Amino acid sequence: MRILIDTNILLDLLLAREPYANEARDIWVACEQQRCMGFVAAISITNIWYIGRRMIGNDRVRQHIASLLTVLDVYKRQPQHHTRSIYPSGGLPRQR
Repeated sequence: MRILIDTNILLDLLLAREPYANEARDIWVACEQQRCMGFVAAISITNIWYIGRRMIGNDRVRQHIASLLTVLDVYKRQPQHHTRSIYPSGGLPRQR
């Protein structure tokens, strides 16, 4: 199974935010044990760094991000995939 993990779930894990820290840890463990394939959006990495450095400092948040990237893959989607999901025929609507 593939899962895209939201920024807030990763922040719950990294910052031990209650009441969701335990559930976030369960998701993390499942990814570590390869029971699922975890992905994180590229923007989440910068958001985690921005928020985390204010709460736990640069060095600790960098260590956490490095750990995340050993288990999770960065999800990269091409812009044409987004338009294909909105416009399955492949074409954009005509503009007037």
